[in-house]
Amino acid sequence: MSDSIFRYLFDWRHLVENPTTVEDAEKAVDRGSIPAFSFYFMLAISAVIATLGLLANSAAVIIGAMIIAAPCEMDDGTFKKPVDRRPPGH
Repeated sequence: MSDSIFRYLFDWRHLVENPTTVEDAEKAVDRGSIPAFSFYFMLAISAVIATLGLLANSAAVIIGAMIIAAPCEMDDGTFKKPVDRRPPGH
């Protein structure tokens, strides 16, 4: 029992992922950079909550709207793609 707990807590080898190809990574970045409906929905809900917080003069509600808006940031693919300076086909 203690050996399996020790192995689970202190042996990092089960956390290692298999390597991926550059093409697979680029495809994942491309897929993640396209905004989905959920992005716009959460952004709209956050804007409504922030507006109500401003009208109610409530800092707590405004902070709550910022907490909701934080996870709906678009994937980093939006910002990584323009930085890719490799020539096409490489």
